[in-house]
Amino acid sequence: MKKILMVVSVSMIVMPACPAFADGTFDGEAGGTALFTHVNGNDAKFNEYRDLRDGFYTNLRLKYDTDDYFIKVKAFDIGYDTQKYSLEGGMYGKFKAYVDYSEIPHNFTFGAETFYSGAGTNRLTYTPRIPPSSAWQPFDYSTKRQAVEVGFSVDRIKPFFFDFSSPHEEKTGTYPTGVAYSTNGSRPLNGGASSIEIPQPIDYRTNALNMTAGYAKNPYFAAVNFYYSQFDNANSVLYFDRPIGPTTSIPDAYSLPPDNEAYKIAFKGSVKLPLNSQFSTNLATSRMSADENVLLATTTTFGPVFHGKVRTDNLDFVLTSNPVHLLSTKVYYKYNDRKNESDQLSIENPVYSSDTPANTLYGYDKRKMGIDLGWNLPAKFKLDTTYSYLITRRQAEDEIPETRDNTLSAELKYRGLDFMTPKIGYEWMQRSADHEPSIIDPDPGDAIQNFIWRFDVAPKTQNTLKASIDIFPLPNLNFNIGYKYVDVNYSNTILGLRSTRSNQVNLDVGYTLGKIAQLNAYYDLEIQKNYQFQRTYTANATADPNSTPSASNYNWDVKFKDNSYSWGFGSEIYLMPKTLSLLLQYDNVNSNGNADFTYLFASALAAGRTNDNIDMANWDDYRLSSYSAKIRYTTTTHYTFTVGYAYESYKYNSSQFDNYLMVQGTNYLTGAYANPNYDAQVVFAAVEYKF
Repeated sequence: MKKILMVVSVSMIVMPACPAFADGTFDGEAGGTALFTHVNGNDAKFNEYRDLRDGFYTNLRLKYDTDDYFIKVKAFDIGYDTQKYSLEGGMYGKFKAYVDYSEIPHNFTFGAETFYSGAGTNRLTYTPRIPPSSAWQPFDYSTKRQAVEVGFSVDRIKPFFFDFSSPHEEKTGTYPTGVAYSTNGSRPLNGGASSIEIPQPIDYRTNALNMTAGYAKNPYFAAVNFYYSQFDNANSVLYFDRPIGPTTSIPDAYSLPPDNEAYKIAFKGSVKLPLNSQFSTNLATSRMSADENVLLATTTTFGPVFHGKVRTDNLDFVLTSNPVHLLSTKVYYKYNDRKNESDQLSIENPVYSSDTPANTLYGYDKRKMGIDLGWNLPAKFKLDTTYSYLITRRQAEDEIPETRDNTLSAELKYRGLDFMTPKIGYEWMQRSADHEPSIIDPDPGDAIQNFIWRFDVAPKTQNTLKASIDIFPLPNLNFNIGYKYVDVNYSNTILGLRSTRSNQVNLDVGYTLGKIAQLNAYYDLEIQKNYQFQRTYTANATADPNSTPSASNYNWDVKFKDNSYSWGFGSEIYLMPKTLSLLLQYDNVNSNGNADFTYLFASALAAGRTNDNIDMANWDDYRLSSYSAKIRYTTTTHYTFTVGYAYESYKYNSSQFDNYLMVQGTNYLTGAYANPNYDAQVVFAAVEYKF
């Protein structure tokens, strides 16, 4: 209700300021939907990003317009967790102002359980020590985002212009977080570690300011932008009692996102040149900073203040030209520099005097240059070719300090037929890199780093082929068929991801059957495979994959395969043209994955285990299907009535949730993400009035 009052109040303020509205036109629409739902299973998953429950949903659109002024009001899902409101008004060609408000829920799990008191706060306690499961307290894992933004723009001072906006966002709720705690008084990494799933409080505030001023008059364009944001977290630390261990009277602690601020200054400009050319540039610099007390491990003692600061500078230059019909060109250079100027701390923990960790600072700079050429060939062929070179240099203490990417691509399109447009494209990309594991960890005890390549920066060769065809054999019939093949080979990788391959096919069909019906259907398929080679070892001397295998030191690999497909069809059948319609829709999304593990030293398999029964047949398997039917009746140009029924089913099956238990020895779960399956039915009736 407060949001409605806000919109109405601003409307009452703006309207008197525009006396010309008295001679304008007024139109809009108002609607309401009565909704009845029945969910069997996980209601949180069904309503993950929505709020569908028994109730009456309303929406409103209003517009008042004159030759000089306008005002628009919109309201959707009034009073629900998905409600949206907006008000916009102004004078054509001179100024415009607006205010927007929206809410978005994110529901993870309803009815989770914990033995802690204080779920949703930053202090979790329990009494007595680990109560029986019957005494665990229920709570919900969910968050809500509330965002409001005000802004205005001025065009009256042409060729100059000015834009201003100020968004504000609040995010509150509870989120599942996993932490490690000590069971014997020592650091978890040194032994006695157990894990626990706990509710993390979310209480964030973000305020921002965005201003742009510029000049736009042929042949010039120039604009300067300033952006500032401030993030505040009401809870910097989450305290929780240890479930077991000799020091349960002392709470453990978990650091939460710190308060921070950021700003960015940017310039965009362009100028038109002879030979149908244009030169454009984009320059920007930004800073992000945060100050936070360091939380020492397994204690609630705070160390020195950590000053975090990241500086980013960007610039790019682009020259486009189309001197003749035969050829169009684009030449560009882009530079991005991210420097981490945060403190690098070396802390001697008073509890573990031998422990002096130092945080690693990560930064990089990227330089990319390239050229695009577009060729208008004879016989109505169009050929687009590109080449780019990217070099990335990473800040010290990275085992791959530099990568170099070469990319070539070409796409050929034929435009000689009115009823068909085929095109085919190919891209080749090669990444080279130098592997220097001693940079990240000079300790010879971490010898495995000599053989591991992170796939996101590892040398690779990637080939991509794609083709599509749009066919219009009849004025009322159209097809779109597409295919894409991607093959990635990590040729230098010893341990890690060695290859990925995917095939994608899509088909869309649309058909209009005169004044009887409109029909459409689609089908999408993706088959993805990847291969990893890994090693289990016990000491530095046995880290080498080429060393003699044993039951404790051996190589193994895994082949992942995922088949994902979706298909559906819909129709609108005109029972009475322009008056009575039947709308039908069906959608289905499936994913079927499996992981084929192989121990490359059979003696490493424990009793009863073989290379066949260690595989995971249900690797992230799911199916989401839905269908709906509704009848729409338009009595006049003003009223439309709709009644309908919808059904939705979600089934999820994955090895990571097999035998899910709330309590596992010294490891505790709360039920987050468990049992996501549901079947839901929705019956609705709606009315819409246009005026």
